[in-house]
Amino acid sequence: MAKADIVANVFVSNVHQDREGQWTGDFIYQQTYPKGPELFVRENGDIDLNSFDGPVNIRFDWASPFVTIEDKLYGCSYLTPSYKTFTFPDNAGGEIHANRADPSNDTMSITYTDDNDDGKTREYTLCVWANTNGDGTNGTRIYNDPKLINRTNN
Repeated sequence: MAKADIVANVFVSNVHQDREGQWTGDFIYQQTYPKGPELFVRENGDIDLNSFDGPVNIRFDWASPFVTIEDKLYGCSYLTPSYKTFTFPDNAGGEIHANRADPSNDTMSITYTDDNDDGKTREYTLCVWANTNGDGTNGTRIYNDPKLINRTNN
């Protein structure tokens, strides 16, 4: 796995269903690397890569191993394989799996490599899985949709 250029802890609380019946929550992103005053990952999960030249490895460390849903506590982690955790919406209302996400089955950390060269702002989806039935076979997906801002390639 490539060295991460940016690392962020990801937390979720207040898990609930939105108007469309999709599970969501209050996601908080906390940049832990690089250290220093410049913030590339905003608390809402928006990521600005304008200060980077070339591809950027972004690691998301899951920091909410348990979540409360309807007053019950459930184990929570990234999906496996982990590329299903990080997706981009397509124009038809579906999702495109981020083929640049690491192919591991690590349920607590995922690294995504962005080419950072098209100058576009895209919405990405970070999806986690809560083991709501208790046996690990079915569960509840919890979604968050921040933005990823790429550097313009001049």
